[in-house]
Amino acid sequence: MRIVRIKSGLGNQMFQYAFYLNLKSLYKDTLADISTISKKNDHNGYELLDVFGVKLDVASEEQVEYYADDRMNLIDKVRRKTFGYKKTHYKEIEGLYDNKVWQKENALFDGYWQNEKYFLNVRDRVISTFTFKKELSQKNAILARKISESTSVSIHIRRGDYQKKENIKKFGSICTVDYYERGINYIENKLGDVQYFVFSDDINWCKKNISLKNAIFVDWNQKSESYVDMQLMSLCKHNILANSSFSWWGSYLNRNENKIVISPSKWFDDSSYNSYNIGLDEWVKL
Repeated sequence: MRIVRIKSGLGNQMFQYAFYLNLKSLYKDTLADISTISKKNDHNGYELLDVFGVKLDVASEEQVEYYADDRMNLIDKVRRKTFGYKKTHYKEIEGLYDNKVWQKENALFDGYWQNEKYFLNVRDRVISTFTFKKELSQKNAILARKISESTSVSIHIRRGDYQKKENIKKFGSICTVDYYERGINYIENKLGDVQYFVFSDDINWCKKNISLKNAIFVDWNQKSESYVDMQLMSLCKHNILANSSFSWWGSYLNRNENKIVISPSKWFDDSSYNSYNIGLDEWVKL
């Protein structure tokens, strides 16, 4: 039996589901664990069903408990720190593609799986599954029409949790003002005048710090409706990403065959992740 843990925000859940789908295509007994996301209430909780209508074969509490190595008592914490996780709890080596993962059996797979190689075999199914199900509100439908009728470029700027003390070292200094300015210059040198659509959890900061000639700042899709920003990004003809799985998927789901996607040249600022970059080869890395 194989169990894939679903956790964190929507973008990460999408990577985990894509990995789950590929694993299930190989091993029919593959199940999903959504128990921890319910307990931790990460971001907006479990979103795959509500946003995409995804239905998973969910592992029982007993099955998860059998494979997982999650106990937080002192003895287990010290053991994990000293010897690592039990063999039945397979922790992803973050930042590396692990081709041995497909041969692992009788385990709970705990990771983010942020690499297209983890789902290339089922890419078409993944793309088809990640079709937004709900009708857009009137305000978003009007914006979608503007996106369709213009040389539209999405800009995603993630601040929020990336600016917290515990995250600054790993995430916070990648997508700087300089990064966005270089991305904007690249786009305008290639395309001339464009229409920008800015998506962020800190729109006021964007207005004050990012200089744009022609921009619409999108600040109304919040909480359980925040996924609509990803949907709108995917409708734009071109994209400038943050180092965020949320805008990664917004760009990946963009159907424009001639799209220009700007992504950061590195995903993490932590030196232990120097070789880690989940941007695709055809994307422009700045």
